[in-house]
Amino acid sequence: MSFSFVGLMFITVSCSYKENSGESKTTASEKVDKSERQNTVDLTGKWELNDIDFSAYYATLSTETRNRLEHDMEQSILLMEGHTFYEFKGTNRLILAFPSEKGDMEKSFGSFKLSDNNDSLYLIFENEIEAYRIAFFKGNKFVLTTKETPDRSLTFLKSN
Repeated sequence: MSFSFVGLMFITVSCSYKENSGESKTTASEKVDKSERQNTVDLTGKWELNDIDFSAYYATLSTETRNRLEHDMEQSILLMEGHTFYEFKGTNRLILAFPSEKGDMEKSFGSFKLSDNNDSLYLIFENEIEAYRIAFFKGNKFVLTTKETPDRSLTFLKSN
């Protein structure tokens, strides 16, 4: 694997976890929204990584840096989108299958945890935890977002 592809995979699946200790109090409408989500997030099964969106991160960069990064990451992102699968097992096990630059499928084994109110998802690979907010979950599609550098969103479609 080339260094750039390994770097992109690292960015996508193995950032460090940070607690949000300074969160403001939850409003009544937010509590209703959260309670409606409880027990509705069932990730069990195989999900295709359909889209990786770094636009929020790119917006924080100079034009020159943004153009260079977009160009450098374009091929790696295209290789991953539609060809990378996250399989969530009922016992909090996670299998990540992704293509190598040679076209072979590789696997990485980890685990996952949903927050108590099902609004966050934590992906754990090799003792590294990546925290995401569940921005959207309905039926066969869900979207994860993170403000950890680089800001990004990941869109998944149910594969089976």
